[in-house]
Amino acid sequence: MRRERKKSPETGLKTWRTKPSDALRRRLRAQVAQLQPGSFLPAADALAGEGVVSPRTVRRVLTELRDEGLIQTVRGRGSRIPPVPEDDALSVSGPTPATSVQRLVEALKTAIGAGEWKQGEVLPLVKQVRMRFGVTTATVSAAYRALARDGLAVRIGKRYRVGAFRALCQTVRNREVVVYNFAGTDYSVLFDEAGPIGRAFRKMENEFTAHEFRIGYESAWAFDRLLQGRGRQPPPPFGIVCCNFTGDQYPAIVEGLQALFRRMPEYPGTALLIGLNLKRLSGPFAQIDLGNLWTIRARTLAQYLVKLRRRRVTVFFEQSDRPICPAHPLFWAFVKIWLELKRIQPDATCHFVVKPQRSIRTPASLLRAIYRHYARDHLRSFLSQYEPMTPEALILRQVTVTPDLSACFEPHLSADTWILAQDAYAARACAFLEGQARAPGRQMAVIGVENDPAYYHLGITACVEDWDTIGYLMAHAVMRDIPIARTTRRFIRPRCQILERKTARPS
Repeated sequence: MRRERKKSPETGLKTWRTKPSDALRRRLRAQVAQLQPGSFLPAADALAGEGVVSPRTVRRVLTELRDEGLIQTVRGRGSRIPPVPEDDALSVSGPTPATSVQRLVEALKTAIGAGEWKQGEVLPLVKQVRMRFGVTTATVSAAYRALARDGLAVRIGKRYRVGAFRALCQTVRNREVVVYNFAGTDYSVLFDEAGPIGRAFRKMENEFTAHEFRIGYESAWAFDRLLQGRGRQPPPPFGIVCCNFTGDQYPAIVEGLQALFRRMPEYPGTALLIGLNLKRLSGPFAQIDLGNLWTIRARTLAQYLVKLRRRRVTVFFEQSDRPICPAHPLFWAFVKIWLELKRIQPDATCHFVVKPQRSIRTPASLLRAIYRHYARDHLRSFLSQYEPMTPEALILRQVTVTPDLSACFEPHLSADTWILAQDAYAARACAFLEGQARAPGRQMAVIGVENDPAYYHLGITACVEDWDTIGYLMAHAVMRDIPIARTTRRFIRPRCQILERKTARPS
């Protein structure tokens, strides 16, 4: 504490007295300790009027408290106690970080775990991080040093890179990852970039190769032999990837791997499972749920529609032999868009225009076809998470079945957003709107989910998965060299992105 000497009027001797700024600092610290998170402190002018300090001194003391992480500055409103953050799937468990440095470190760890900055990449300049998070230069520098101490970054020259020095410069050789295909020995479907996860698999393979892992490909028969562990066998591979299994095979796979891990408590790697309707698992497991991919996409689209201030949505969908999301036959995946939008914007409305396959001509026949893929109780349980509605009510009230999607454009001109499952229909929608003197963009947003290069010239806004980042996260979940972002059910959190182009603008 800074003090200065002053002569006592009684004794004539110099004594110590506290500066007004120190008294203000103590008083503010006491207020911070008593106030609830999110509460605002008095304005700087009011604090200056309470004591013998100038507004400039008050602002200097507030800046010191802000740099210590005790308060936050809200533009136009003043200084407040940092609110307790809402629970989030990416939040780090444990007590809330107390200082601005600790909060910034956790934010940077979250970004690294989500693949925003990949291993080996240079972390942003201090100035960029300072402007993005609203912190000081000293806070950013201290956060980077903390990442280096935790082994998540290394300083090479004047810049920091993601990853530890050993992982970047001293690759460990002779490590193997084996991919077990439970659908046979044909991997062409798995690596098909037009398939559900082909691009992510290719990126995962490239990431393993870059870190000098050997990659093997085996069938379900080899997996059974691995679990049996009979006779003289080589040790299990560093990483295990299981894919193309059915729902009936999934419990046996999990049970066998758990038994393997119990026999090998020091197993260094991870088992990566890629499938549908997976369950939450603990231990050295990482999972990609194909249904969760669409949930993240629906959530991303819903947040984007709220940002554009859109409330009346029509979804056009044609069922094909290769569905846009194999995890959800027919149009059920698109229902999630409306449900996620209703969660954020309760007054939003949505209608579905469906061109089904075969002889489906009415909403009732569509409902019967859906029940062939889904159990009725499962759908009701799914809807109850969002809306007190039965599948029958949803289908019969909000679905139009048609043999020609283009013929339904005109009846839905009252909507402010069209979402189309196929870019071919998005192109037709753009041509129709231009013929109606309603250029797609501000009056009517047109959004696709395919991102077909054949229609890039039309500038169709799209919502797509970030397959490269998903493949990167899959590989490093197996390597276990960086903390990977997870959902609340412990799945690898996929990333989706909006490719904003000409056909969607704020209304």
